[in-house]
Amino acid sequence: MVSDLVNQTPFGLNPPDLEGSVNLENPISLGLNPSDLYSSGKYDNRFVTLIGNQPFFVEIWIYNELSEFKPFGIPIFFIEGLVIEESLDDWNTKGWFVLSNDFEILERGALPITSDTRSNAEDLKAPYLIRNDGRNKVSIKIFPIQTNDEEQLPQEKWEMSHDFIIYDIEDLKTESASKKLRKFYFWDERYQIFLEKNIEWSTSLYGPNKGNILAKDLERAMSASDAIKSIIDTAASDDSKPESTGTLTGFEKDITNTYESNIRKPINLFDDQNWNSGYSGEEGIVQYTSPTNSRAIDDINYVYNSFKSDDGTPAFLDL
Repeated sequence: MVSDLVNQTPFGLNPPDLEGSVNLENPISLGLNPSDLYSSGKYDNRFVTLIGNQPFFVEIWIYNELSEFKPFGIPIFFIEGLVIEESLDDWNTKGWFVLSNDFEILERGALPITSDTRSNAEDLKAPYLIRNDGRNKVSIKIFPIQTNDEEQLPQEKWEMSHDFIIYDIEDLKTESASKKLRKFYFWDERYQIFLEKNIEWSTSLYGPNKGNILAKDLERAMSASDAIKSIIDTAASDDSKPESTGTLTGFEKDITNTYESNIRKPINLFDDQNWNSGYSGEEGIVQYTSPTNSRAIDDINYVYNSFKSDDGTPAFLDL
């Protein structure tokens, strides 16, 4: 099932209700910052723009998790392009944005403005330092700003909110050395966590068998549906114990807005109402032990490939 793009929705296993595969790409053409659209103070004008004739709030924050730096909100007029890609058969939402970074001011800072009135001005310190270890976080929130138009887009259906990790950076060609364009590629932060997490997991330990060494092979198995949940739960924990405090995505932002944009989320949110219980009987169970060098994403993919929905059709792991 294709996501409704409402917040960062929890995991769900749903049988496909569309034939074939669908690859959703949402390129957003950004206009000039219409700071005169809203003077109420509810929306930060740094993040307000026009897409067509519809005002949108497009908030992009980056954070490197270093103590000497704070989360940095990128004004929309520095964004040359933004793409968020969703695919029906891949739960990992990914995309890229292009940042206008003339004179590399983001990482280098700038000299003070020299004038008679500002002769004592301090240098503008670099607001950000790009790391090379998969720890550059990106938080993106997009929604239509409500107007008096009768045909306005409802926020609850059009809002997008994602936490990402930058996994690659590309310097784009420009006409001059002073003009800098950098393309930042990102994917879901949970995907990055699963790529790194090595967990001790087995159906014989986390299934109904609960580690009984005298159990038969079928008794060491568990339903593929429950196994996927259990792997994600285990990867979400800090010490490979599902009952421990889970890992959170996102980060606290330095904002004073009235809308909710500062909420950190656990990586093991499940949409139990839409989660498919899987095929009953022996065809719906799996017996698996995570290899020593395996990562959580490998464990999820292995069990997911064995999953059938309750009516025997394929199912998609949906964010």
